[in-house]
Amino acid sequence: MQLDTISNIEQFIVDSLLSSPHIPLGVNVIRLAATTDEEGITAMGRSIVVRYVSSKVNVTKRVPMTTERTMDFQLIHSAQSYLSESGHDAALQMCAGAYMTLGGGVPVRTGLQILEPFSMSSETFDGLTDSSHYVYMQSWELKITEINPEFNPDPCVFAGNCKELWPNELTGTLLPGDVIYTNKMFSPVLPPIPGEDYEEELCGVEVKGEALVYKHDPDQVFLQDWQRYELVSTNTTTADGKLLICNIKEDGEQIDTYFAANCDGRSVIGISADLYLNNKTNPSLKYKSQMGWANVWPKTTIYHDPTEEDGATTLIKYGWVVKVEVGTSLMVDGETFHRVSEWTFGNGWIRADDVTLYHREGSALEYCPSLEAENEGPEECV
Repeated sequence: MQLDTISNIEQFIVDSLLSSPHIPLGVNVIRLAATTDEEGITAMGRSIVVRYVSSKVNVTKRVPMTTERTMDFQLIHSAQSYLSESGHDAALQMCAGAYMTLGGGVPVRTGLQILEPFSMSSETFDGLTDSSHYVYMQSWELKITEINPEFNPDPCVFAGNCKELWPNELTGTLLPGDVIYTNKMFSPVLPPIPGEDYEEELCGVEVKGEALVYKHDPDQVFLQDWQRYELVSTNTTTADGKLLICNIKEDGEQIDTYFAANCDGRSVIGISADLYLNNKTNPSLKYKSQMGWANVWPKTTIYHDPTEEDGATTLIKYGWVVKVEVGTSLMVDGETFHRVSEWTFGNGWIRADDVTLYHREGSALEYCPSLEAENEGPEECV
């Protein structure tokens, strides 16, 4: 749904009745939410007032969450009796004209996928007013279906911390002595005085000649001839989760173990294959994870395993935002698939032609999901 979906449907009803040959001339058709001046029209001889009443929602699936929503609208027909004209007959003609006009109608430009068109569920006489207005009520239903109702904050919100999404927003680079755990960079922690606990904020090393020394105590060497060794995360932390346990290896053999911490909040999403290039002192970062949006109208498919002919799939609609692991691709029967992840379906694969990657210009994300009716096709980005 859009923020103005219900207002647009009410206006669709008004426009349909105003242009209908079945509605007698001189009948005023307005929305109940119209301006005060327009609402004064209801005191005139013949009028039809349109208003939204309620909705009933039924969840049919949960991954992805699909809902069926029945929306109820009401038409209030009012006609005043004159000496030469019966308000009762005029009101009945208006009811019949609305029935002939709206039955089977499908509103457009609402952001909805219509499951069942307009149908009248009831018609009742509401009474005769003191001003001799005959009033009839018609109740109309419209059933729609929604897949993953839209929630559109900045796309990096879907991935967690926004600063972890784009390399130009990172706080620092991968330095000698650093290891990677999840998407954070950990540095060796200065060993404590015997009998005391580690202080995780006392982390970080720097190059001094052929050695790596601690930043908070340059006289203490962390690793001599550091380029000979490989620093490897064990992907295991201490019980409190503050310190990462790491290994020092030489030619694949275990040399020593140490603690590391993410004391300065540095993050990374991807690292080039040649971490330190030739001299191992100039780290190089590149894009790995990007946000993308489904560009196939009205929906496309996420394959949980495209190599399986009858494998599980999930449908996502046009404009849906996913995180794409650029560079992680799979070729199946001549087609390229990108790996994607999202909270609704976990990890999966999408055809490369079915997804458009974001491109950043300053702080703006170029993204143009269509909110047109399904039978009209997507809009062009401008």
